[in-house]
Amino acid sequence: MATHWLDRVISNPGRYDRYAIRRLANRRQLLRLRLPGSKRFIVPDFQMRGNFASPWVAPLLGSLVWIEDKTPNRDENGMERARWLYRRHDYLSEVGLAVIGHWPPHWSPADQIQATSGIELFGIGLDTKPRSFAEIFNEHPRLVIDYQYRLQGIRWDAAEYQM
Repeated sequence: MATHWLDRVISNPGRYDRYAIRRLANRRQLLRLRLPGSKRFIVPDFQMRGNFASPWVAPLLGSLVWIEDKTPNRDENGMERARWLYRRHDYLSEVGLAVIGHWPPHWSPADQIQATSGIELFGIGLDTKPRSFAEIFNEHPRLVIDYQYRLQGIRWDAAEYQM
């Protein structure tokens, strides 16, 4: 049974300091969501590394400005950006990413060479399950950001972000 995309936003609002969250959100360094009909904010966990915001979140939010521009209220509650980030795509499966050269982090160079030397990708233990940008963000932040900019026809240089 398919789950609603919002069910996959796993967040514990009491886990993080709300003042720090507000400060980071105001600086566009963190995405926080206001649920419809609520005053409460939640923080999607994909942005966090332990108790800290990933340094890649600010460039990611910068790449999503086009969503704000096309929404009447400039996506003040963050829901349109979150909906985009949590939509699952076949091309973000492990197989889809391997086809374009983004291998699972646990793969050695030897595994990658073996996989590209004529062995069919579907038979080497890669998952074909569709994934969302939020699910792959911590493994492949540059890929997620680059894809968002390419949708807009903008060339993005990750070199300017020293992490």
